[in-house]
Amino acid sequence: MSTQSSPSIQPWAIHLQDISDFIPSSRISEGLKVAIGKLVLHTHINKDKKSAERKDLLNAISKDKAVLQGFIHLLETSEDNKVIRNLVSMNLSISIIKSFVNLYKNQELNDHSVGCIFWILSALATKDTKFSIKIRLCDAVKPISSILRFTLNKQKLIYPIVQVIKSISRNIVTGGALGKDGVIPMIVCIIDDNFCLHHLTKAKSNLLLMTKYGLTFGGVNIVAKILEIFQSKSIESTKAKFLHTILSILLNLVTIKHNEERRWNKCILKASDIISHCCQKKVLMSHDETFCPLEFTIPGQKLTNRQNSSRGSTPESEDDSDSESDNSDSEDNQEQDNQDVNNESSYQNSESFSHKSKKSTEELQNNYGRIFKEFKGSHFHDSTGFLKETNGLYSLPKTSSTFHFKERSKSVESVYSFEKIALPDLLLAESPKDFSEPLLQKNRKSQRSKLMKCVRNMFNEEVRSGFPRVIYDLDDLINSPSSYNEELSSDEGIPILGNIIRGNEDLVFESRFESGNLRKVVQVNSLEYNLIITPDINTNNHCQWFYFSVSNTKAGIPYDFNIINYEKKNSQFNFGMQPVFFSSIAALHYGSPFWRRIGTDVGYGKNQYTVSSPNSDDSNGKDVYMTASFTIEFPYDNDVVYLAYHYPYTYTRLRVMLDKLKWKQEKDSSIYYREDILCHSLCYNEVPVLTITSSTILPEEKEIIFLTARVHPGETNASWIMEGTLCFILSSKPEAIELRNNYIFKIIPMLNVEGVIHGSHRCGLTGEDLNRQWMSPSFERHPSIFHSKGLIDFCHRVLEKPLYLFCDYHGHSRKKNVFLYGCSPHHPKVILENMAQNNEKNDEIYEDFLELEKVLGEMAPYFDPKSCKYNVEKCRETTARVVVWKEFGVNRSYTMESTFCGCNKGTHKGMQISTIHLKDMGTAFAKRGSLDSLQLSTNRVKKCNRRRYYEISTTKNV
Repeated sequence: MSTQSSPSIQPWAIHLQDISDFIPSSRISEGLKVAIGKLVLHTHINKDKKSAERKDLLNAISKDKAVLQGFIHLLETSEDNKVIRNLVSMNLSISIIKSFVNLYKNQELNDHSVGCIFWILSALATKDTKFSIKIRLCDAVKPISSILRFTLNKQKLIYPIVQVIKSISRNIVTGGALGKDGVIPMIVCIIDDNFCLHHLTKAKSNLLLMTKYGLTFGGVNIVAKILEIFQSKSIESTKAKFLHTILSILLNLVTIKHNEERRWNKCILKASDIISHCCQKKVLMSHDETFCPLEFTIPGQKLTNRQNSSRGSTPESEDDSDSESDNSDSEDNQEQDNQDVNNESSYQNSESFSHKSKKSTEELQNNYGRIFKEFKGSHFHDSTGFLKETNGLYSLPKTSSTFHFKERSKSVESVYSFEKIALPDLLLAESPKDFSEPLLQKNRKSQRSKLMKCVRNMFNEEVRSGFPRVIYDLDDLINSPSSYNEELSSDEGIPILGNIIRGNEDLVFESRFESGNLRKVVQVNSLEYNLIITPDINTNNHCQWFYFSVSNTKAGIPYDFNIINYEKKNSQFNFGMQPVFFSSIAALHYGSPFWRRIGTDVGYGKNQYTVSSPNSDDSNGKDVYMTASFTIEFPYDNDVVYLAYHYPYTYTRLRVMLDKLKWKQEKDSSIYYREDILCHSLCYNEVPVLTITSSTILPEEKEIIFLTARVHPGETNASWIMEGTLCFILSSKPEAIELRNNYIFKIIPMLNVEGVIHGSHRCGLTGEDLNRQWMSPSFERHPSIFHSKGLIDFCHRVLEKPLYLFCDYHGHSRKKNVFLYGCSPHHPKVILENMAQNNEKNDEIYEDFLELEKVLGEMAPYFDPKSCKYNVEKCRETTARVVVWKEFGVNRSYTMESTFCGCNKGTHKGMQISTIHLKDMGTAFAKRGSLDSLQLSTNRVKKCNRRRYYEISTTKNV
């Protein structure tokens, strides 16, 4: 074999081929090991001689067999990590990889040289963080695949090659290249040939290695071996011997303590996931039973929408970390899109507000001029008179707050009768001030225990005497006579507490009140309850929001609650979020009427239940429900407590809050505040729209800001933010006065009143996502969206004052912090269309939409600018922010998303969000520092916009 070296091949690498009897020896003297180590360290210290020393070292390794053996022995056995790190810093990896590639191309490799090279590379790979990239950049992926293919039957060479492949496959790109070269089947072949269970029964250290490198494979193979032995026709004594050995393996495995460490959680989770897919699923309810028990006849249809409703598959991101993004939330939800397309034909003959409005300015004036009375001189200063005219019943606060709340609640229309008023709503409960609750820390031991319990339930649900039993069933209750007992309430509607239900030690549940949601309770044992929440009306999905009361409590006893029909693949319950809790005894006896976070051992994961659907196979495991579980110790005996997904905010509470704002503003003549009725909902509940500005400056000199909230009823955090915005705008602070002097606020605080009243998560009474109807809303089916779009069209075409800013408040169930979704106008097609429509040149008016993010990031401690997004996807084209941006040319068109959980950035990092924080966020949004600073920073843009409006107006007049 030739020993001539070409310029591209290192001399030491060619000499490797001359070592015909190379075997790594463990008998190399310690003196030689120390000498090589000193040489390497000396090279690292004397950096000026780095190149020369590296050449000397490589030559020494290549020429002397003993030095080469000592070098490899040093790499294998040295406990001093500096040695390998120093070799990596000398760029030895590149030299060896290039030499290997050249030898491969020249066909000068043999078994001994392959062994030498891969033993050294496998050692260097352990400390070289860029080893995978170096392999790829040196075009060594294909040679390595080829060498593996030719050495499959050579056991002595496989180990170092597999170690190198293991190291480089950690890089996604390099791993993909290996897969394309056919490495995966070869690796599987190697594992099958070398995974011998009987070799692992001799020493506990081998059992540890089996646990470390093959937990899943080991467990599956052991079980398979047991089945194989029992089914074989071998001699009984042989069977006993084999079974004894295998059972010994299992016994040793279960006694190992290492599987309690955190690093094994993913392995256990994967194993339970495999079991979940393999086990026979239990059908929680039949297909018909999955629909909401409440029905509503949709206008224009003889039948309800449930015949056409089906569970769609929602594309969700698979988040294993706390950097979770939820493509199923708020605007990031496509599950309703297909359904909306299917339902479009059912109302296309009814009146709709298409994206190219055919309404004349006269029609707009007749329909919506009443909501813009501030532009009429005779009505400009008479706001209170108009209020009395539209709603004179509540013109003055002549009664107590609880009586006023009860009177307001009597006017609420619903599809079924409520049994009571929830006490936290009656007392207008919120979070305590100056009090923050930290994110719940994970109790991994408890979570693992719950996971194993779920696995056991998959095999055989525990059945005890008298359990499980149904103790609450909304389906039966709504069809039975009312069980409301007036004796349980005082004159003010406050429940009498401390009454013991004799002969009943179980908890008592109720959800038949405004915004309540609980469908069924199954008592598993004396201290554990499985809960099923109600889907949105006329659907069989959208299960997230819950709100119910629990009575007959016992203090200090841990009760387990499992909500077993969740749908989303992940939840903030896995990342520190707790449900909220209200105690009636704490409120009435101890003066603490507050919502607090509660619950230990909070977790979220798959369960053994699946949904029966005519469009899916029950055994395929795709439509599997998720469970949110938590443990609660109630603080008081015989209490009436309320549990909810997030801080509730009911329709009645909104009306009472608006009444209070109106009474307050009657004393300040400088504030122009008017509440109009935008429309009536399908159940004939009023949808209010507010106008707020100053009464001292003409409206023609002001910009219009349009705010909306609660299009998704389960996103109660949006209402808390809206309350903060309203209270600040109507305050006497200098910034608020400046805002009213510069802007006219048109605010619709609750778009989906029906969904809020009935405790829905996402839809209204028609079973449709109203935030997907903005492009062509129906007058009959989506009145609040139809008329909201009409108001914007009125501003654009009648007043010729396009909106300065539009923002729709939302909540996000799988992200932390508060952030914005906006619309980027930098798409070339959009720019050209807008310029052609408005006769404009490039005046750079398309960058001001980023200003709000910048200002909020500086002012609001809960706001995360890095989570803001401005892309416009096709599936979002029917949402409010996109329609307002695209059809009406509003550059500052946003959705503001708020977390249900808490913050992982800023000064409130590690804390859960409260109602106080949410209202502070609403204040921050409305402050002069956010909105008014926007105006100051974009004066040039505003002048450009005004010039454009005048040009358009002049063109129309001509």
